[in-house]
Amino acid sequence: MTRPSARNLAGVSDKGIRRRGNSGSFLGLSFDAIGLLLDGILLPENGSFISLVRRLGTKGVIRIGGNSSDHASLRMGLTIHRTQIEHLAAFLSATGWQLIYGLDLGSAKAEQAAAEAEMVARIVGPKLLAFQFGNEPDLFRVKIRKSNYNAADYIAE
Repeated sequence: MTRPSARNLAGVSDKGIRRRGNSGSFLGLSFDAIGLLLDGILLPENGSFISLVRRLGTKGVIRIGGNSSDHASLRMGLTIHRTQIEHLAAFLSATGWQLIYGLDLGSAKAEQAAAEAEMVARIVGPKLLAFQFGNEPDLFRVKIRKSNYNAADYIAE
């Protein structure tokens, strides 16, 4: 059996790039979790940004995650509240985009992550595409976990 080349997998031909196997939701933007708390960008009244996102495409994915989703110190003691999720849900409705939402694995507080996941799922509804558990857990050994933390530890969590 011949393995396909990277060019073929990407849908690249001598005539240029062609779409192949793309559901139309390949486009995405990622925002650090702290931005959901402080920046006020993903708000339903932010018409300029909603317009810019819509111009990128009618389907896409917003990811909330990043380093602050796993570092309580980066969240500065702030927690995600219902109001922020309601604003995010209204923003998603205004753009037509879906959500991948990053949950805090760094604090190792499963009950807190489960409660946040339930709230997000209830408020965002069908716009929720997936949850992400942990951001760059390979770096947990630097500040969040023991120095010999590895992939097996991550899977066990």
